[in-house]
Amino acid sequence: MAYPRDQLHEYEELILDLHPHWWFMSKAIFVLVLTVVFAIFSFVIGNSPLQLFAAILLLLALGWFLARFIKWATTDFVLTSDRVIYREGVIAKKGIEIPLERINTMFFQQGIFERIFGLGNLEIESASKDGAQVFDDIRKPSAVQNEIYRQMEINQNRRFDRVSNGISTAMQHPQPAPPYPQTPQSPNPYVDQPATPYDPTQVQGQPPSAPASPATPGQASIYDQIEQLSRLRDQGMISEAEYEAKKIELLGRM
Repeated sequence: MAYPRDQLHEYEELILDLHPHWWFMSKAIFVLVLTVVFAIFSFVIGNSPLQLFAAILLLLALGWFLARFIKWATTDFVLTSDRVIYREGVIAKKGIEIPLERINTMFFQQGIFERIFGLGNLEIESASKDGAQVFDDIRKPSAVQNEIYRQMEINQNRRFDRVSNGISTAMQHPQPAPPYPQTPQSPNPYVDQPATPYDPTQVQGQPPSAPASPATPGQASIYDQIEQLSRLRDQGMISEAEYEAKKIELLGRM
């Protein structure tokens, strides 16, 4: 049975869908062949008790073979563009999913006969509570290991591309800054003020206070520029040092 495509996420690609190596069935096949030979032998010699015993053995061997075949057909080692998936079982199922970005290291083991027949065990260490996971009877484990590493690199590059595209989009379409709250402006002390009338109760010998001199147009524009600089500083458009330097420059022109 192939791994169902409806179990994949959106934009997820199926890379490998493997059942265990046929060596997984070797013991059941070997026992079934022996029992068939024994049953044929018992029917040839015509011994009834031996024939009954051979028939029972044949049924048991056939049942074991069918059980192993069902387990083989319902066991999937799946590699996608985002994760490694291991599923087994028909009624009682269990599975493991390891995201590619959480895989740390991988190892494979092959004995002499396993190298001859092209199978082995694959061990995957990940940043999870279960730690290392061992998968038995994997076909060509070294090739599977290389493909997992290749998909890990592709997956990492794809995530970097998504981050870069997001930054580029944000730079091309910046969000407008929130409007700066306008505070009521205090009266400008440098605008024309009415002359202070002479107070006849003023102490003799003390000169009367001089009336405020009207500001010239040039001075008024300088104060406006300083006020604009203050707003730019409050909005974060210029630094405090730039504000002070420009303020001293403008005041020096008065």
